[in-house]
Amino acid sequence: MKPRENLTTLGASSMSARELLALAGVHADERPAAEAALSLLGAARDAALCDLRSGPRLAAALELGRRAWMLPSPAGRRVRAPVDIAAICAPRFVDDDDGCLGIALDRRLTVARLARTTADTGSVLRLTLGAGVTRIVLGMNRRGDRAVPTTADVDWAAALHAACALVQVALIDVVLLGDDGFSSLLRLGMLPSQPDGDTRYR
Repeated sequence: MKPRENLTTLGASSMSARELLALAGVHADERPAAEAALSLLGAARDAALCDLRSGPRLAAALELGRRAWMLPSPAGRRVRAPVDIAAICAPRFVDDDDGCLGIALDRRLTVARLARTTADTGSVLRLTLGAGVTRIVLGMNRRGDRAVPTTADVDWAAALHAACALVQVALIDVVLLGDDGFSSLLRLGMLPSQPDGDTRYR
């Protein structure tokens, strides 16, 4: 079978290094040198990869693999409390990122989709409804600062909650992640609690 067919039928973990290198677009004449380079570690591996025509592609593939290992997909994970939101969001934020992560949840409060989003109503609704669900929680990065909500945070969350409710989307919580930990607007009483169906989130 061809490597692409093996990937589909057997999965990447069952494939040989040579087959994976073929899928990565490494020329046949470079594959033995690429296999040798990949058997090295650290700076030695980086130096050996630099000597290959396809070295940058392989270095990028290695980094993608490292990130995938460090950040396993949260799909199917149950979200029961703000600490679950913090655990999903914290490794995905970098220090200087003022970003927002939206986590769309199904009826059982299981992660249906995770995506970086802006804090505007349209983006939040697109993420939620695009995942085919009607519940969402947001994680906001405040690294470099404390996880203490400001008046602007509370006003924004209340306006977003009201806008979501108009189309029957439940904004369950907004969790701020700062240098001192995290805080939940729901737990602080700054966001209305949800209907009985969502009381599993506390």
